[in-house]
Parts: sequence; structure tokens; C-alpha cells
Amino acid sequence: MDESVLLSALSHGSASRRASGLEVLCGLGSSAFQSLVLRLLGSEYRDVREGLLALCSVETLKEPGFREHLVAWVGDEEVDPLVRQGLLVLISRLEGTLEDALTAYYRRCFDDADADVRYQAFWVAELRNEEGEDYLARVRAGTSSKDEDLRILASQAICRLRPSWAEEVLTEQARYALGVEAFHVLLARLSLGDAALRLSLEPSLVAYLNDERFVYPAVLALRDYGSEACIEGLLRVAGSFLAEPTVRVAAAEAAARHGSEKGRSLLVAFSNKRSGNPSYAAEALLALDGG
Repeated sequence: MDESVLLSALSHGSASRRASGLEVLCGLGSSAFQSLVLRLLGSEYRDVREGLLALCSVETLKEPGFREHLVAWVGDEEVDPLVRQGLLVLISRLEGTLEDALTAYYRRCFDDADADVRYQAFWVAELRNEEGEDYLARVRAGTSSKDEDLRILASQAICRLRPSWAEEVLTEQARYALGVEAFHVLLARLSLGDAALRLSLEPSLVAYLNDERFVYPAVLALRDYGSEACIEGLLRVAGSFLAEPTVRVAAAEAAARHGSEKGRSLLVAFSNKRSGNPSYAAEALLALDGG
């Protein structure tokens, strides 16, 4: 298909025509495909943008010329935030050391006017294990951002970087955090806290066992940071027919790790069942025995 015809199909109002165009795009040679990427990253149609990014796999990005194209593209004065987001997604998939131009690009995007671009830039920075005083200052400021997703990412970055001011800032963030953000801040504080802090936060973590959105990560966190006081809540999850099999196994294992014989007996029962997740239960039993 001629390039102009392909571009026409990919910008057509019909979803089926755009889907056909994406199929043709998939079959293009590397050079022809790369020449169209920048134009299509800013498509007004979400299915085209997402379809293009799906085609730009880690392996595709290894093809000759692609990184050179990326370096050239980030040097353009591109005003479309959709293109900037797309370029950051591509950069996040690159393996090995980044070219200086690509590193400079995602760092420039920390101050982008578009919230989604800023978030994507911080996501790349976290994938790259960004460090340094300037980045720490940005992470600290990120905990009070208007963007909830960025605040969550900032709390995770604090957990990774472990700055001296971590507990002070996370405690402040916890005062206003709600929902998913509150849970992530709690996990960060548990990860960084001492035994006394973890004990004081344990009741808050146990309360998340009653919320199906958070029950599995809450179980895993209680396994790692909990005490005997959380056994009752864990056994309630492990014995619930409404919980997912994997969650029940994890809860039984966590209870057993804190000394519950009931938790261990549930693991044995789960490992002998044909349904559910018997292999996970068997692995948990083996781990308990030091295997």
C-alpha cells in the first residue's frame, strides 16, 4: 500500500479502516515503519496510537536505525503532548545505557506543561533508577503534586531511594491520601519503618484485608511486616470461600509464617486439592520448611 494511502486509512473515521491500516503497518519493513512512527504517535485516534506502540516492542526497538531515529526525534521542537508521551514510552523500552540526548529529553519532561507527560517522564526515571539531589528534590515535591498518579509514583520512589526525610514526608502525605494512594503510602512507610512504626501501622494494614482491591498485596505485606496480632485476620481470609484461591493460599502462608498451626494445616489442605492453586500451596509449604 502506498504511504499516502496507508496514512489516509490510519486517519479514517472508520475504526475498521484504521484497523486494516494497522495490519498493513505491521507488515512494513523496518525502514518504512520507522519513517512513519513520529507522525502516528500524535494521531487523534487512540486505537492508532496504542496499536503503533504495541508494534514498537523491545525487539523492534533493537532494529538498526531505530535508536538513531529516537535521538533525532527528541531534538525536534514537538509541541504535541501525545507525541511527547509516545516518545517517553519508547524510551522506557530501550535496553542498555541511554544516549545523552534521550536522558536529557526525559529530564526536560519533568517540567512539561502536560501532567501525563510529566508522569511518564518520572516513570522513565524510576525505570532508570534515577538518583541525585535534584531528582530527590523533584520526588519530594511530587508527593504534593495535584496529580494523584504522580504522588503515588513519588511515594514508590521514596521507598527506593530511602532519603533521610522519608518518614517525615510520607507521614504528611498519609494525612491527606485516600484510596489507592493511601495504600501505597502505607506500604512505603512499612517498608522503610522500624519495628515500632510497623507495629503501629499494622492495624491499618489489617483493615485492607476487607477490601478486595487491596487484599492480596495487603496479605503479602502482612507476611513480611506483620506480627502475631494479624493472624486472626489472615485466617479469616484463608478460610473465606469468597476469596480467590491464590489469595487464600497466600493468607494461610502468611499466618503460618507468624506461627499459626491453623495456617499451616490450611496450606497442607490447599496443596492436596485438585482445584484452586495447589502448586502455590506446595511451594509455600516447601519455603516454610526452608526448602
